[in-house]
Order: sequence, then structure tokens, then C-alpha cells
Amino acid sequence: AMEGRFRLGIIPTVAPYLLPRVLPELKKHFPALQLELREAVTASLVEDNVSGRLDAFIAALPLDHPGLVTEELFPDRFFLAVPAGDPAFASPPVPPESPALERLMLLEEG
Repeated sequence: AMEGRFRLGIIPTVAPYLLPRVLPELKKHFPALQLELREAVTASLVEDNVSGRLDAFIAALPLDHPGLVTEELFPDRFFLAVPAGDPAFASPPVPPESPALERLMLLEEG
């Protein structure tokens, strides 16, 4: 049985989608588990896990650090949204060399 304190870190881009579904189930199945959550960017979570301030964390793969063991929890899809009348519209799958990706906006690291 899982019980006692468990310090879990999670990245902000995943937390609002995953936690509302997972937390009630954890409470139901493991009522003696005292979950402590920390939301932070991946680099901070890695540092805190390796140093022992976190027991585990949820982040996006790939993670390349010799002190970590990773396990994929689920695949996460990305969507490309373009205006319907856009002449550069590319139907999926979009190849990496597609000019449509030159206008792609991504979140900055962290």
C-alpha cells in the first residue's frame, strides 16, 4: 500500500490537465498517502529530484540525465492550427521541411 509522504513535481503545462483527473483517484485508492505537489520547470524538477527534495516528477520526454530513470506515462499529441483559406495549409502528417512550420509558435523553455 502506498502511504506516507510523497513529494511529486510536475511541469506547469501538464498540471492543469492531469492533476484534476489523478488526484481524486489517488485519494480514493490511497487515503493514507500524503501527496506534496510542486509545480516547476523541468530543470528545477530534475535538480530537486536528483538532490532528494522530490521523490518523483512528471515532465516531457526526452530527459537525459544519468541520475534519473524515466517511464513514459502517455503520448501527448500536438496540433497544427492554420486559417482555412491559407494557401500554405498542410494536411497531416506535416513533414519537418514544410514551409508551414516556419511560422510555428512554440513555448519558450520553461
